[in-house]
Formats: sequence, C-alpha cells, structure tokens
Amino acid sequence: MFPYRIDVDESGFGVRDRQRFSYFSHEGTLLRSVPNPPSSVGYQGFPIVTDVVLADGSFLGIPNVPVSVRLGLWGDDPMYTLPVLRVHESGQQWLLDEVFTRNVRNLTLAVPLGDGHFFAAQPYSDADWHLLDGDAGSVVVARLAGNDLQAGELELIETSALGETVWRRRLGFKPIRLSEVMLDTTIDGLASTVKREEEITPGILGGRSARDLAREALYAPEYLPSVAKFVLTSSAEAWLQTQERSDSLSVWYSIKRGDEESPPRRVLLPDWFSLTDATDTHVWGVLEDELGTNYVVGRRLVRPS
Repeated sequence: MFPYRIDVDESGFGVRDRQRFSYFSHEGTLLRSVPNPPSSVGYQGFPIVTDVVLADGSFLGIPNVPVSVRLGLWGDDPMYTLPVLRVHESGQQWLLDEVFTRNVRNLTLAVPLGDGHFFAAQPYSDADWHLLDGDAGSVVVARLAGNDLQAGELELIETSALGETVWRRRLGFKPIRLSEVMLDTTIDGLASTVKREEEITPGILGGRSARDLAREALYAPEYLPSVAKFVLTSSAEAWLQTQERSDSLSVWYSIKRGDEESPPRRVLLPDWFSLTDATDTHVWGVLEDELGTNYVVGRRLVRPS
C-alpha cells in the first residue's frame, strides 16, 4: 500500500498506510510495525480514523461521520459533540474508550442545492480544535466556545489516553468583532461559489438568491473566534494564531504545555508563513510560490530589542 502520511521525530520516522503504522530509524531500519484495527471496529456504526498509535499498541482516533449525518440532514438530530477515542484490543475483542468529548457545533455549513447540499467549513467556526500527540499519549484541545468563556478567551486542555486531565490553562486575547465589511465579503465569496453551481445545474437554487442562501448557511458570531490556527510543536509548546494583526504580520502566541502561570510569548510571522513546527530557537513552516510549489522554510526566533 502507498503511504499517505509520514511523521518525523528525534528517534526516527513513522509511515502510515491503509494497513499499518510502520516505524523506522533515521537510517531506514524497520523498528516495528503495528497493524490498523479491523475495519469492523466502529463508533455507532461509523468507521474510526485512527491517526496515532501509542506505545502500548492502542490507538487514538475520531469517528468518521458524514457531514450530512452530523448536521442532521437525514431527519435525525444534529450531532453537536463527537468523542476522541482510544481504540485497544482486550482478549479477542476491540474496545473503545472515550478520551475527550469535542464540541463540533458550527464546524461545517450546508447550502441546500436541489436534492443535495453544498458543504464547506464555517469560516468563523468556534468548534473545538483538537490535536493528537502520540509521543505524549494525549489529546490537546483548544476550547473556544462555552458559557464560561468571554469574548477573546479560550481554554487549553490536555487529556491523557486514559481520560485524565493533565493540563488545563485559560488564556484571554483582545476580542475582535466580526465587522459588517468582513461578513459581507465572506457572504459574497460563498454566494459566488453557489452561483457557479447554478450555472452548472440551472434551477438548482429553487428560485432563491445565492446570497440569501449563503447568508442563511453562514454562522456569524458577534466576535471572531479567539484562535485562527492551532499547532503543537517539537518544543513541547502550543502555538496559537489569533485574530490580531501587527501591520502586515500575523500574531501568534506560544506557551509551554504544562505551564499554568507564565504569560504566553508573542511572535510575529509573515502571512505567507504556514507554521508547522517550532524549536526553542526556530520556527519552521511552508512557503507556497505562485506556481503552487511548496518549500520548507525556517525563521530564527529573535527577542525584541
């Protein structure tokens, strides 16, 4: 089977294909291979995407629920939460343990088109971000919505594969309102996409205007979600891109996982820099040129004078 994912760390690299996880030394020596759970293992009838294998041979993953089912478009109630699962074998059977329950409300929009729908990510989603860490055996969640959170606030929660909370930290950033100009621009962009569907299949909008359909499908909170991007790095940090701007630069904050009181470090990065990792001295990311070619790029971290 062809590999579709490669992860590199200090001890070597892991390769994932449709059948197994394989781990190699930096020299290419196969260290171990772990078969995927059987395809019959599922959650409420839905398959599980296992993205991480742990040291004990168990897996962390999430249910792969079709968007139409999650949004309740087939007559059932919408699914506003979905679990992160630990999948493990015990004797002759596979067991599922719920590690963390994620908020997936306002994650995806659906524009009705004839007998079907057009799906896209909600641009102003305040659903939970979650990232799996196989080395630590945990899931780290950025919680953006909740009655206990004010505008601009978020909560970082790290939970072990056994469901135990190992770190919890609340942060607050400057709240930024979703302006009418931003909202109109977003609606226009979505409406333009919907209009193209009408051009392909005349009458598919059912006499409705593309702009009205786009506006109804769009989740538009009073304030922008506090986090635009969320990355876990080799430096054992959580990096958060906020909605702030500093001239033409994006504003990121980094915080050591486990730290409960130090203020986060503020880092300015170019818009074109797509952050993927960081060490104590550098940030690493991807630059895409005008031809669509990706380049790995690094920038040295410099403290302000």
